[in-house]
Amino acid sequence: MLISDASDGAPVYNMRMIEIEPGGHSPEHAHSYEHENYVLEGEGEVMIAGQVHPVAAGTAILVPPDVVHQYRNTGKQLLRFLCSVPVERLRPTAR
Repeated sequence: MLISDASDGAPVYNMRMIEIEPGGHSPEHAHSYEHENYVLEGEGEVMIAGQVHPVAAGTAILVPPDVVHQYRNTGKQLLRFLCSVPVERLRPTAR
């Protein structure tokens, strides 16, 4: 966690950095809150509600609440992105 409510006193959002190795992916999942992502490096795709979108450095992504999504690294380098989530949130539901 880069910024958190516990150690930094952020009252609304936490910021974390996500790293996915080449060929790797996150699980398909959904949760009750939105989150925002910004790709720092690498190439990949994000699946949001069944639609696949390419992502690369400089891409901003909004994942709405209650929508199944997944991140995939399709490149040869580490896919690294920032992810902001609300402090008050529920645990993700695996799909």
